[in-house]
Amino acid sequence: MGSTSMRYYSTGRLLALACGLAGLGLAGCRTSSSPSSGDPQTAQLFLEVTNVPTDVSCIEVTVTGATTETQLFDVTPGQSGTITVGGLPSGAVTVNELAFPVPCAQVTSSTLASWVAQQPVMTQLVPGQTTDISIVLRRAGQLSISNDFADGASGLAISPASQNFGNVAVGVVGSTPFTLANNGTTAIPFSATISGPNAGQFSVVAGSSCAMLGTLAPGAACTFSVQFAPTATGTMSASLNVSPPGGVTVALSGTGVASSIGLTVSPTSQNFGSVTVGGPIGFQNIILQNTGTSSVAFSTSLTGPNANQFNIQLVGGTCTTLNPLPAGAQCFFTLQFIPTVAGMASATLNVTTANGTLTVPASGVGVAAAPSVAISPATENFGSVVVGQTTSATFNVVNSGTGSTPFSLGLTGANASQFSLTGGTCGPLATLAAGASCTAIVQFAPTTTGTLTAGLSFGGGTATAALTGTGVAGVPAVAISPAMESFGNVKVGQNATATLTITNSGTASTPFSTGIGGTNAAAFTRTGGSCAPLATLAAGASCTLTVQFAPTTLGTATATLSFGSPTLASAALTGVGVTPLTASPAMVSFGNLNVGQNTSNSVTITNGGTTGVVFTSAVTGTNAAEFTRTGGSCASVATLNAGASCSFTLRFAPTATGARSASLTVGSPVLLTVPLTGTGL
Repeated sequence: MGSTSMRYYSTGRLLALACGLAGLGLAGCRTSSSPSSGDPQTAQLFLEVTNVPTDVSCIEVTVTGATTETQLFDVTPGQSGTITVGGLPSGAVTVNELAFPVPCAQVTSSTLASWVAQQPVMTQLVPGQTTDISIVLRRAGQLSISNDFADGASGLAISPASQNFGNVAVGVVGSTPFTLANNGTTAIPFSATISGPNAGQFSVVAGSSCAMLGTLAPGAACTFSVQFAPTATGTMSASLNVSPPGGVTVALSGTGVASSIGLTVSPTSQNFGSVTVGGPIGFQNIILQNTGTSSVAFSTSLTGPNANQFNIQLVGGTCTTLNPLPAGAQCFFTLQFIPTVAGMASATLNVTTANGTLTVPASGVGVAAAPSVAISPATENFGSVVVGQTTSATFNVVNSGTGSTPFSLGLTGANASQFSLTGGTCGPLATLAAGASCTAIVQFAPTTTGTLTAGLSFGGGTATAALTGTGVAGVPAVAISPAMESFGNVKVGQNATATLTITNSGTASTPFSTGIGGTNAAAFTRTGGSCAPLATLAAGASCTLTVQFAPTTLGTATATLSFGSPTLASAALTGVGVTPLTASPAMVSFGNLNVGQNTSNSVTITNGGTTGVVFTSAVTGTNAAEFTRTGGSCASVATLNAGASCSFTLRFAPTATGARSASLTVGSPVLLTVPLTGTGL
């Protein structure tokens, strides 16, 4: 194959045209905007010729518009020259080329070209614009001569006017592009179909600018392709029909020959079925097998109306390293279906070699992504919960569908306020992706008794879970520890303290209320602890209470600490009041004494307490009259301070014979008793 690249522009009066015949070894094209000295409606072609093939001596360029202008140009390697083609107005033109093996002077109407344009190029001349075009040359076989192909009634033109696909191997596809132009002044609706004895061997393929059913604006042009894919050997023929009112017809022909490609493809077609848009892609390994005796170089491509929704993935396959494919070897690559919109999609996988192209029709259906969300468990019974207490349960929210969905989770129902969302991994989500899951924690906190129901809802009800629980009244259970508190011996006028703990292990709070009662309640008082400021003892709570024992009398004192009204708990309190005073000696004995006589003795009183003692004293007992206080320092003491001592002088004067006794008492009430004894003779 060879090719000619041209650049043209139009000022409205001047067309400049430059080209290079690279396939023939012709290069160095340039354009000139200088007007010619002749007809101002001219086209000038400048060629710099190098490496001319031996079978090319003359080039013919034909430009067809309202008229047809042709120029011949003798070529010599290294020579430059100019072809001027005149009589060209603005508008649609067709450019064609031939190359002859004889000098231009010897070219006649019967001279056979050695190279011909595979097809003429139709384009539009627009004043002030420049456009590149390309003409593909091939070795001359069957020559096709261009004309304006204009349909007099509609202005519709098609190029080429006929097409012979030549020899095409069975199973291989030959393709030719066609250009359709509207040279008229009104828009033309059109459609393209194939008819004739072998219509099934040919097909129309939409191009990048021509739909198979559309409207062509005045002065516009578009392209499409016709394919020849023989299924049997022999000469085939059909007609391409472009059918507006007064449409055009193009004769099609080709010859099916036995395949010599040496390459097979498997599978020969692929239907991907339904694939989710934006979801996991569909894929199929394509296997190439070289059944020939020599290596085969190949290339791959995708064509067809939805080629952009399919993809050839060579990475990861073996065909990237086995190209050319050795004789007897095989390799594979992956064909992918990646739908971008919902609906049917089709394309053709082409495996092209020097001997032809293998095709694999591919199809699939893109389906819209659809989320499918479920909540588990679908029902949850929180059981009986004391009013004021809480319990929780964890739910899984799972999207097992093929599309993501906005995240929306809430509580509904008659008693929704008794439940709340308190945590889980769902919290920060804005979207729940396909295949993703998260957790939600629901708390049940009844504020009233009875059966309470609600629903956990996703997406406004696309997924739900039923919630139920029962609120029950709580019962306090209060205990005081220790249940019995002994303060031991405490001197009158002094005090001792103990700490007791009050605990509510029940299921309901209770008003805080304590009291001390009993025989000696006045000796015990509440003096502090954490319980002091409480108005209510909550369920599960505890506090401490400090109780003081301060005896005012000698002997055992008892009382009871109680909680609640009516009483919910109590603790026994006990302590012994003992004297802070001591006597030395503890008992005064006067011995034997004759009646009518007397004798004296002394006793020392000490205050071992921490406070002063109001000092009073008396002698009491059966023979109190025979024992008298006659002196000592205690007589003048009103208060015996802590740690202080004083003394009494006592006299014994028996009035009768026999054992005599009395007692010296100190304090009011009595804090100390000192026994007094003696014997009258």
